[in-house]
Amino acid sequence: DFHQDKNRIGMLYTTSQPEEGVKYASSMPAPLADVLKSGLPDIVELSRYYNTGVMLRNGEKQFQSNNKFVDADFLSIFSFPFLYGDNKALQDTKHILISETMAEHLYGETDVIGKQVEVYIEDRWLAMQIGGVLKDIPANSDLNFHSLMRFELKPNYDSYKEDWSYVDHEVFVKVKQNKIQKEAFSLAARALVNQHLENDVVILKRNGATTDKNGDYLSLHLLPLKDYHLNNYQLGNAGSPTFPWVLLL
Repeated sequence: DFHQDKNRIGMLYTTSQPEEGVKYASSMPAPLADVLKSGLPDIVELSRYYNTGVMLRNGEKQFQSNNKFVDADFLSIFSFPFLYGDNKALQDTKHILISETMAEHLYGETDVIGKQVEVYIEDRWLAMQIGGVLKDIPANSDLNFHSLMRFELKPNYDSYKEDWSYVDHEVFVKVKQNKIQKEAFSLAARALVNQHLENDVVILKRNGATTDKNGDYLSLHLLPLKDYHLNNYQLGNAGSPTFPWVLLL
């Protein structure tokens, strides 16, 4: 709720109809991001979102960090409040953002922009520079982390950056309109799905899948941010919208 453009923000997911029933999936391939941003003018900002823990080190101090690998647009899509720095902090791939608590742990202070930190990735220590410090995120936020790094630095990125068959991360977008138009977005994305996810469609056909109301074996959709916490698709935090009412009753 604290994100300024929350009505314009959504998470990508696909829908298919294999023999066992309707399937919803939010894991996406790495090359999809560039294709969508260049092919769908309604998307103004886009960021991939990959979750993994990393070790941060400053001298003898080492701390495990709940880290997310994202694209530079991530800080413009969402309104996470800065203690130091601004939403351009991740334009440099050598920058890392940390929370105020992590800054206190590593340095004993929070005004640490420009300071060096080492990050343990793929069996080696990588020297990074603090590009910004974020205020601690509320504990009840579904998107939570202690550090942010560029998506290009994620483990095995070079091996899968052009691989359309390997899916391992979510993708968030911000649209031009004041509110996400779900049906219009799905129709606009049909051509891109048929062109770049053709192999997935072939596999679905071969395995006996059926088409949806538009005649598609695989379709791309946007889950509004307001539905990320509770929805019937087992996406995001995967809670059911009816569960709170059951508890209340």
